[in-house]
Amino acid sequence: MKKEGLEVTNGFTLVELIVVTGIILLLSAIALPNFNAGEKNMALERSTVKLVQDLSKAREMAMSAGAYGIKLETNSSSYILFADLNNDQVLDSGEAVETFFMEKGVKISVLSPVSPLIITFTPPDPTVNINSTTTITLTNDNQSKNIRINKAGLINNE
Repeated sequence: MKKEGLEVTNGFTLVELIVVTGIILLLSAIALPNFNAGEKNMALERSTVKLVQDLSKAREMAMSAGAYGIKLETNSSSYILFADLNNDQVLDSGEAVETFFMEKGVKISVLSPVSPLIITFTPPDPTVNINSTTTITLTNDNQSKNIRINKAGLINNE
């Protein structure tokens, strides 16, 4: 469309584009720190759920295939699932089934009552072999999650 030598165009002006870009950058700057904190929280949550699942897996395996256990150590980001072939409630050479690694930044910070902590399940019930209620604390920076296992073998994610 032309009007006496002037051409009318449809589109955005440079000022409009700069304002919209500035708003997007401002919102991104506000949201990004919250996203990183949320990502660390989710990594801790996923690692906690995975450990609870692996403890349950050891318990279930003990119902059908002999004694199984999990070995955990303080300040570690991994733990070992093992088959307790000689029922001595200790991880011996050749008994390791699988080593599990927690997500980046997550580690075992507290094991109560002792570290290293070995939790074994023996058939047929399965019976859990711990002396008292056990607490496992996982941390990621300043956040923490607890897992409690009682003498009956009940596993609670807190």
